[in-house]
Amino acid sequence: MNNINELIKNLKSDEFTEAAEESYLFLSADKEEPTVRFEEYLSALKGLFVDKFITAIDTDEMNYIMNAAKNSDIYAVDANSVFKLLETTKAKMGDVIEKDYFKQMMEITEYKYEPMYDDLSKYNNIITNIIRKSLCFHGIKQIKMGNYKAPGDYRLSQKEIRMLENVKMIGPINRIIHDLYDNEGIFWSYCEYDEIPEDSVLKRFAFHADKPNPLFKIVFEDGTIVEYIEGDPRVLSYKFNDLVALTKLNIVEDLEENNIYDINSLEIQDFVAEALLAVSRANNILSTLEDVYTKRMIETSQRELEGIKELVKEYNL
Repeated sequence: MNNINELIKNLKSDEFTEAAEESYLFLSADKEEPTVRFEEYLSALKGLFVDKFITAIDTDEMNYIMNAAKNSDIYAVDANSVFKLLETTKAKMGDVIEKDYFKQMMEITEYKYEPMYDDLSKYNNIITNIIRKSLCFHGIKQIKMGNYKAPGDYRLSQKEIRMLENVKMIGPINRIIHDLYDNEGIFWSYCEYDEIPEDSVLKRFAFHADKPNPLFKIVFEDGTIVEYIEGDPRVLSYKFNDLVALTKLNIVEDLEENNIYDINSLEIQDFVAEALLAVSRANNILSTLEDVYTKRMIETSQRELEGIKELVKEYNL
C-alpha cells in the first residue's frame, strides 16, 4: 500500500539522485552560466514529488507518482518546469528569458561583413514587402487612411489610433509597465492595468482600451513597432529595420552554408522562397528576445518555490 514514508525512501535513493543529476546536466547543457545549482534542483524535484503525491485526487494518481519515484522517472513531474521555476526565482525584472538567443544574434551578426550582405541592398524593397505580407504588418499611414484588412473586418477607431500614437511616444515607459504588470495568458501575455496604483506616475501613461480587437502589428514612420491586441498596446524593443537586417543576415548564412556566394545566381522565385524562411527565423529570434521576466512571474515563482521548500523541510528531504 502506498504511503508517504515509502515515497520519501525512494526520493532519497542513490538511483533517484543519479537520474536527477543526468536530467540536470541535460537541462543546463546549453547554459553558458547556469544560475541553478544541482543541489537546489534536486531539492525542488523531491519537494514537487511530495506535493503531487499528497495532493493526488485518486489512487491511480498516487500510484503514478509512487512508481515514478521508485523508477527514478524524473520527468513524471516535468523536470523542465522545475528547472525553469528555479531560474525564474533568480531572475531580475526585464531579463530576457531565453538568454541563449543572444548568442545566436552575435554569431549571425558576423555575416554583415560578407560581400553578399551588401549585395542584398538592392532587394530591400522585396524583403520589406515579404515581411509586411507574411507577418501581417500595417503601416501607420495605411491605418489612418483606413486602407487595411483585419480579421473579422475589425476597424480601429480614431480614439484607438490616437492612443497608439501616444503609446509610441512613450515606448520605454510602456515596456516598464508591461514588465511590472504583465500576466501570462494562454496565447499571449496581457497587462493587468487595474493593478497600477491610482497615485502611481505610471497610471497616467498606462494607455489601453476595453476593446476585443485582433492582433495588429503597426509600423510607424521611424520603424517603431506597436503590437495591439485585446485593447492592450505594446511597444516592441526592436524596430522594423532591425527585422529587415536580421532577415538579410539569415539569408546570407543559409546561402553560404549551401555554398552559394552570389545572390544573382538565384532565380527570383528561389530568392522569395529563401527570404520567406529567413523572415520566419528572424522574427522568431526577435520575438523570443521580447519575452522577459516580469515582476508577476518572479513573485509567483518565488511563492511556489517557498511552498515546495516547506515540504522539503517538513519531510526532511
